[in-house]
Amino acid sequence: MTILLAALAALLALVWGAFWGLVRDQDGPYLNGKPKLYDANGVEIDNPNKWREALAVLFGLPAGLLWLAGHGVDTPDIIVGALIWASMSAAFTKGHAKGLGMQDDGARWAMTWTGAIVTLGPALALAWSGAFILAPLVLLSGAAKVGTYTLGYRLRGVSSGYPHATEIGAILHGAIAYAVTAAALVLA
Repeated sequence: MTILLAALAALLALVWGAFWGLVRDQDGPYLNGKPKLYDANGVEIDNPNKWREALAVLFGLPAGLLWLAGHGVDTPDIIVGALIWASMSAAFTKGHAKGLGMQDDGARWAMTWTGAIVTLGPALALAWSGAFILAPLVLLSGAAKVGTYTLGYRLRGVSSGYPHATEIGAILHGAIAYAVTAAALVLA
């Protein structure tokens, strides 16, 4: 039963992570960038939206709740669940400007560590609870960001049409990191 629940959590988290990866790259759930807005005179104005703010609040919430579902609602577990929530949400909003083109080792390293910090909170929580095999797997799933962006550039090139290479990378990174994290939190 635990394996079935872990697979279900991974599937739901894959969709959750992919959706927020799209939001992170396109500044909303838009397939080709946020739409332009115009004032009454036909002059383009900034399109303010709250998708990035929602990402910063909501992204890590299911992982924090999964921790609580598996460990209870004692004060230490509530604190760990809140830290998982906050760390994943804050880290996933980290930009990917260094990854534009993935031209050198510095860019690849930046993509690796900015990806790994997304799963650092859950990995530390898993290690703290004794899940010493799951913890590094979760951390590596976050570090896979370098691979997802590299794949995006291999598929689409540096300057291409829709979908952009960074969009492919962001969606795959969110999907992989979240699916592995959710499955590990259920299994722990």
